[in-house]
Formats: sequence, structure tokens, C-alpha cells
Amino acid sequence: MNTAKNTHTIGIDLGDKSHETCTLNAEGEIIERTTLLNNQPELIRFSKANRGATLIMEAGCHSPWISRLFNQRTGTRITQLLNRPSFNEV
Repeated sequence: MNTAKNTHTIGIDLGDKSHETCTLNAEGEIIERTTLLNNQPELIRFSKANRGATLIMEAGCHSPWISRLFNQRTGTRITQLLNRPSFNEV
């Protein structure tokens, strides 16, 4: 049984049809980029494969259900939800 702690950080850019991910190792180096389809089976597979990683995603229309899915189905927790500033805030 592998008990090593997952020290990866994964950023997820949510889209309507697919999501782009970027995985960083503990040193902050990019180690993987992937595209995920926006469906439950694919997101569950991704979450299980990256159990224990820190997941960061933007706040938007898909983030509530995806956060719940990761948490309920695999125990993965989203540690931060980030809002992109609107043009009026810049």
C-alpha cells in the first residue's frame, strides 16, 4: 500500500465542454497538462487518480457541482476557489 503523501498541485480551468488541467510538483514545475471532458465518469476517474493533491479551480457555473462531485465520490476536497476579476475590477 502506497502511503506517500501527494504533494502535487493541480489547477483546473473549467469550460462548458472540457476542462484544462495543469499539474505542478512540490518544486512548482509543470509535470503534466491534460484535457478532461465535462462528464461525471471522466471527472471521477481524474479525481481518484489524483487523490490527496491540492486542487484549485476558478469559481463559475460548473465549480459547485464539480466540487461536490470530487468531495462526495472520492473524498477529494477543493482547497481554493478563485474568481477571475471582471474587466470593471481591473
